[in-house]
This record gives sequence, C-alpha cells and structure tokens, in this order.
Amino acid sequence: MKKLVSIILVLALCLSAVAAFAEAIPSKTTGDLVSITTNPELIIVIDSDNEWALEELEKLAAAPSIADYFGDVIAVDGTAAPLADNLGIDEFFAVDVAGFEDEEVEEVEFVLKVPGPYEEGEAVLLLVGILEDDNTVTWYTFEGVATSVDTISVKLPKESMQMIDEAGTVLFAVASLVK
Repeated sequence: MKKLVSIILVLALCLSAVAAFAEAIPSKTTGDLVSITTNPELIIVIDSDNEWALEELEKLAAAPSIADYFGDVIAVDGTAAPLADNLGIDEFFAVDVAGFEDEEVEEVEFVLKVPGPYEEGEAVLLLVGILEDDNTVTWYTFEGVATSVDTISVKLPKESMQMIDEAGTVLFAVASLVK
C-alpha cells in the first residue's frame, strides 16, 4: 500500500511540475499577437501557418539552448556574436514584408502589440531571420524597448529594411530577459 501511495504522490508531483513549466513558457505563435504597425506604412502580413516558421520553431524547441539554436547573430554594426544566456524567446512567427520604397527614410519603426507582460522601458530584442540559398537562416538582431505592458518598439535602419523587403518572408523572434 505504501508503494502505491508513493507512486501516486510521485506522479502528482511530476504532473504539477509539468503544468508549472508549461505556464512559464511564453507564446511562440501568432495566436496572441495583436498587430504590427510601421512608420512609414508597409505591407505586413503575419503568416501564422508558415511551414518554414513551424519547422524552425520545432528546431528551437529541440535545441539545448537559445544560443545553440540562433548561433551567432548579426548586430546592426555588422558584428556577430551569440545571444546572451539570460534571454528567452517570447514570440516566434513568420512575416511577409513588402512596400519599402522610400529612399528618404533612414529608419523604420516597428510597433508590435504582443501579450507581454513587459515593463515600460524594458529592453527587448527583435531577431529577424533571413533564409539563405543554402537553406540556413541568418539571424539579425535589433534593440527595442517596451513602451507598455503589451507593446514593443524596434527601429530598423534603411539598409536592414531593404534586405527584409528583398527577402519578402522573414522570421521574427522577440527576446527579452528571463524573469
């Protein structure tokens, strides 16, 4: 009888640990994403059923760490370095971007309404994945800031916008410090 009670207690503890872990994992899909707006206006389509994004999300989930999945990411200044170990991925989805034609614009602000919760002024990263000819993904990182509990703002320079516009479909991943 003691063994049976012990087994039941162990199973209950395991199930509660799994439930707690599941609650701690943020959204990785577009289901909770409200909107993306830009200044100037671009054509942006959030592709929630994109097979490439779903395959990459599976790779991310299977990776030993975020740094292992993303490898070296390229910053705005062109330097490449791994992501910090204290970051977590809050969102991961595909976006079709088109319509960047304004050569006069030096940067484009992306405002993403996401479930958060973020603290106003909290630093975030927008990682933009571009599919290369050899089927690898090159990740570019852009610093952003939370402007409210459910909104982040990220500014991308003209050169980056031209690259994204040329790629058409890209991956967006939002990263923030693990709390």
